[in-house]
Amino acid sequence: MKKNFLYLILTGILCFGINLSSNAQDTPPVSVTVNATSVYNEGLAALREKNFKSGYSLLDSAYVLAKQENNNEVLGLAKKNLIFAAFNYGNDLIKNKNSKDAITVFQKGLTIDETSSLMHQGIGKAKEEMGDAEGAAKSYMTSLDAAKAEKDDKKISDAQTRVKNLLVKQLQAKAYAKVIKIGTDYLTVDNNSSITYLVGKAYTDKGENANGIKYLLQTVDISNKTGEKVEDKVYYGLGVAYDATKDSKNAIKYLGMVTDPKYKASADAIITKLKTAK
Repeated sequence: MKKNFLYLILTGILCFGINLSSNAQDTPPVSVTVNATSVYNEGLAALREKNFKSGYSLLDSAYVLAKQENNNEVLGLAKKNLIFAAFNYGNDLIKNKNSKDAITVFQKGLTIDETSSLMHQGIGKAKEEMGDAEGAAKSYMTSLDAAKAEKDDKKISDAQTRVKNLLVKQLQAKAYAKVIKIGTDYLTVDNNSSITYLVGKAYTDKGENANGIKYLLQTVDISNKTGEKVEDKVYYGLGVAYDATKDSKNAIKYLGMVTDPKYKASADAIITKLKTAK
């Protein structure tokens, strides 16, 4: 790609006329016409300056012009970089508390590339910022599916982390029903130990210990199968839940697996209480 960029003021199709005189004789005017390539180069320059709003607008224009000119080379490049520009411009809008316009930008991106995981991720972030937890989760799940189709491990991990963090916030807000609904829907497409733990925790915090135990045991099972370390908070949660259901044997079993100082003293105190009661 050529490195000399044409910096033009875009007001439709422009021509610059330059009149020179030499020996009292005028030379013909020189004109430069805006086309897909020149507009694309401007958009790329704006992205390099991190001016995502301008880059988004210019690349959108370049994409339209490339279609009109049947310029497949610029069309492909503009498509790729337009998605990048839309994602970053949309994120800027979210940071500036303008999530509604951000969604419009991301949706425009989806008209360019309907399979873009980044656009669905962006919509999820905007919806989460607007307080629509369930809508955000659905967009994150769509983003996850798209990332799997793209075979992009980083985007897959990002989508999983966003759902996890969303559920953590809902759990901290004691919105247990939302955690359970979103979490169980998510588990139909991605059997993830972090999500089973959060669903189990929501159930136990809600006082439904039998269901809590079910999902906490799934957490242990998934972790063992995938070679993950089972976190002590899972063993502690199981021990407390079994204690609440009067199952002293399993309560002592799982509390006895706790080694983390954050939970150890409390786990030992419950074990002592249970053993003394026998």
